[in-house]
Amino acid sequence: MKMPADTNLTSNADYRRFIEELKSRVLSARISAARAITHEAILLYWDIGRGIVEKQQTLGWGESVVELVAKDLQEAFPGTTGFSSFNLWRMRQLYLEYTSPEFLAQVAPEIKRSDSNNPRQAVSGTSEQLVVIDQGQFLAQLVPELLCPIPWGHHIEIIKKNQITCRPYLVLACHSAIRLVAKCPAQSDQGQRLRTGGDREEGPQLSAGHAGIPRRAGG
Repeated sequence: MKMPADTNLTSNADYRRFIEELKSRVLSARISAARAITHEAILLYWDIGRGIVEKQQTLGWGESVVELVAKDLQEAFPGTTGFSSFNLWRMRQLYLEYTSPEFLAQVAPEIKRSDSNNPRQAVSGTSEQLVVIDQGQFLAQLVPELLCPIPWGHHIEIIKKNQITCRPYLVLACHSAIRLVAKCPAQSDQGQRLRTGGDREEGPQLSAGHAGIPRRAGG
């Protein structure tokens, strides 16, 4: 039996509250999905950049390998944007910049402050010791906690800066801003640009369950 449409519901206060609750839930789910994809994407870009650098260092591959890798990835994933040689050069630069001793020494105290709120995951030692003694463990913590929440477009802008010493501060400031904006309404234009990285060149278009995305990062 077909139920009659209740045309009076649209002006009902309970119904309007119900719709507002559903809208908030949809927006929250969209933001959560975007964060998850950003997190996985930065892990992927980090691993691509690290892989290129390590092969160049250990096998003596030249700069032309970047162009070759870009070509092969574009052929393997023809419908995916972001595997241009430009982006791969940026992925390589991302890894090199964020593993430099200068950068790590300045962000280590921030990671240690974060650890103070979670003693079970605390990393012992001074910032210098973190960089020199156990860089691999430190990077495994640095990448997902500090770098992954930041959209790819923001990372590109940061590593383009000529003043190398300002990059750690820009990363920390951007990370703090992203966390703050996460509390803003999803329809905010400024909040949306901070969450997504604005209109800069996109990285590879990925889904949260992409089988090719690595789950770990670090040394």
